[in-house]
Amino acid sequence: PRYRERRPRRTDRGGGHPMRCTVDVEGRTIRLHGDLDLASAPGFDRAVAPLTDLPGDIVIEMDGVDFLDSSGLRSVFDLAKAIEGRGRVVVRRPTPQARRVLELVRAELLVEVRPD
Repeated sequence: PRYRERRPRRTDRGGGHPMRCTVDVEGRTIRLHGDLDLASAPGFDRAVAPLTDLPGDIVIEMDGVDFLDSSGLRSVFDLAKAIEGRGRVVVRRPTPQARRVLELVRAELLVEVRPD
């Protein structure tokens, strides 16, 4: 199937927005909605693993991300490292909160951030 949707299980104490991760393997695009955080990062890692086998850029659509923490960032950076030399990770349309976090850690050194 071209599209796979994974809904990682929330293991935290609640209060956030569970992450929904839709992966288009052929289009090498990941669409995120909700929180990319400590609770959802392992599910994100599992969902995107098939994309690391082929060369080419991987686009992460972040216009639906409500919250991004260091665990979520680590998952994005781990993905970038996994495809280093064969492609790059492109973060598109991050929400203002996600954009602020990406700017604070100077994410542009590891991934391309496109506000469009």
